[in-house]
Amino acid sequence: MDRRKVANQQVKDRLLDALLELAQEKDLSQVKVTELVARSGVARASFYRNFTSVEDIVDYGIQRMARLYHEGMPADAAPRSREAVLYQFRFYREHAPIVLAFHRAHAATTLLDVLTECKIAEAGDMPARSIKRYELYYFAGAFYNMLVCWLESGMQETPEAMADEFLRIAAGSTSRESALRPPNALPRVQLYAKRSPACAPGVTEYTSSTWMKHTPLLV
Repeated sequence: MDRRKVANQQVKDRLLDALLELAQEKDLSQVKVTELVARSGVARASFYRNFTSVEDIVDYGIQRMARLYHEGMPADAAPRSREAVLYQFRFYREHAPIVLAFHRAHAATTLLDVLTECKIAEAGDMPARSIKRYELYYFAGAFYNMLVCWLESGMQETPEAMADEFLRIAAGSTSRESALRPPNALPRVQLYAKRSPACAPGVTEYTSSTWMKHTPLLV
């Protein structure tokens, strides 16, 4: 890589670091270019040489994280194997600040797209019209929501515990309550809660009424 490319890379990374710092102080939608260049020590002209807006830095950060994810994934890890899922939880724990910053900046759709692309890449070739493609989107969405809930609640569980729990759920393991539920009844978690009660601030005990405090989902 030539000197100019190295310099541009350094500018991008300094601006991204500054953006993540400012994300601890305010909503990213309120961050101005003037604040970014002042915090990062980057010249305003250098900012516009690499980006056109603050949103571009968000996209850059997400794509950089995706690149690091693919570079670090064990080559011999089978899709949805414990090794692969454990790697994912460890990786996103390490990058928790950027995941949460972009999630709170309402960049969730973009981040979810990246997670979905990772699942598709792990699955390998598949006919475009195969009905099994929906399974990839299903697991990507499930993993994303579980991940964000874990990160927002302070990562109290270990990555190992989270990987085992994700795989348990994915395998269709059920609790006693689920086993006793009538065949046609949907679990409450599917009907309610924009986010899990475990992620709801101020909630310390969860009952059936807890779910009713959240916005119903269309399922």
